[in-house]
Amino acid sequence: MRIPRCLRIMGGSALALGIVATIGMAAPADRDAQVLASGHVYGTGEQQVYGIDRRATLTVRVRRHSGQIVSRVIHVDERLSIGLTVEGFDGTGAPVLALATAEPSSGTPAGSRSQVGAVSAGKGEAAAPRSQPSPSVQANGSITSGGSFAGLAPVALALSGAPGGFAEGGARWVSSALLRTPVADLAMKVFNAASAEPSDSSGVLVVRSQGNASVTGVVRLRDIGMTSLRGSSPVAASSYVETRRRLLLGAVVQSTGRGNAIVRGARRAAYTLSVRYVVKLLRYSGGIPNAPAPPPFGDASLGGAASPETNYRSPGPVSSIASAAPTDGSYVPSPLPTSPPTPPLGESLPPIPIALPGGQPIAVPPPAPTPTQS
Repeated sequence: MRIPRCLRIMGGSALALGIVATIGMAAPADRDAQVLASGHVYGTGEQQVYGIDRRATLTVRVRRHSGQIVSRVIHVDERLSIGLTVEGFDGTGAPVLALATAEPSSGTPAGSRSQVGAVSAGKGEAAAPRSQPSPSVQANGSITSGGSFAGLAPVALALSGAPGGFAEGGARWVSSALLRTPVADLAMKVFNAASAEPSDSSGVLVVRSQGNASVTGVVRLRDIGMTSLRGSSPVAASSYVETRRRLLLGAVVQSTGRGNAIVRGARRAAYTLSVRYVVKLLRYSGGIPNAPAPPPFGDASLGGAASPETNYRSPGPVSSIASAAPTDGSYVPSPLPTSPPTPPLGESLPPIPIALPGGQPIAVPPPAPTPTQS
């Protein structure tokens, strides 16, 4: 999936110089990335919708051998929404998801870039869609095989590695996550501390995270060329988790740091990178819990495990006005169709101090499965 971008690219003394950055798209989420809370009870037809706001500012300064200093700045602002629906359960009881995404309706084709002051833009053609299996959720909240969950990567800081598999008040632990931005990747490792807000009765747990990130990336800048980024950056994050339903309500990750920029033909080069990444649960509808299979019943001829009844004849005399009851054990289903209960259209979520900007798209999750009669 390609995500449209709004890039404002400025350089040195004049926009007319036309600085162009060729930026690789964020890679898909790594296999088995933990982006959902462990212990959450899923139900058929359950829906979750997340909003994502991702911003980054990269400044590269290069001193040439002639002594000239060249400076380039890239601003990236991306908004995205991901909606998921539990369409059923696999043979192991793991929820199977259907996924939908939404992007700002700017009239710009997916995968293209809007750039100010650019002489030429990157190709940006949308990749051909590939058939992928429906992702499933493991018991610890990890996603397996397929899906476009890269945008939810920051929530792994609060969800992975917690004692007992889920954050509790007073818990402290270490976690890591890979945060991909359009200009660089941040391999984060943080120390987490969970606590409940004072006088809070909504069951919301706050996870504060502090640590560092290893920064790596490659960009191509006009008049500078291919530029490799290597450095480190401090990381601070705040995540909000509802303990009753075990839902990640939102997370904010911020990082500002500097490092070395490697540019051919330059005496010295350096960069400064500032990142702010926001994820928020916008809508939630619980589904119908996966009911366990009913116990085997009755007549073994119907496939049940019970032994056939043998002592069904009475030793008394046969009544002259009675007849023996049928013993074939046939079952006639009810002619009236039955339907499972309908999941709620939406459930209230506790307020959290996270806001998304105006114009945030909201994905429409795939429809819940419709029961069929056989």
